[in-house]
Amino acid sequence: MLFSFLVQVIAIAMLVLAMHKHFKNVFNFAIKPAQSRGLKLLGGLLLAVSYYLAVAALGAPMATVYWLLLLPLSIFYMALVAN
Repeated sequence: MLFSFLVQVIAIAMLVLAMHKHFKNVFNFAIKPAQSRGLKLLGGLLLAVSYYLAVAALGAPMATVYWLLLLPLSIFYMALVAN
């Protein structure tokens, strides 16, 4: 479950970097549309992988609950780190 959470945090980081403002803050140049689409796709795929890892570890009902409870935590962590 911890590995699932780490993948979830990385996925949220990819989705954050897909936004123009945050990408420019980190890399000091504007993001290209293809890069933004790629980061969004990678972030979505990593979220799906994270959910799969949670289901493989705990089973679908409990994994869904834990995964949805950890999602705001990873978003909050990225909000603190990204600013």
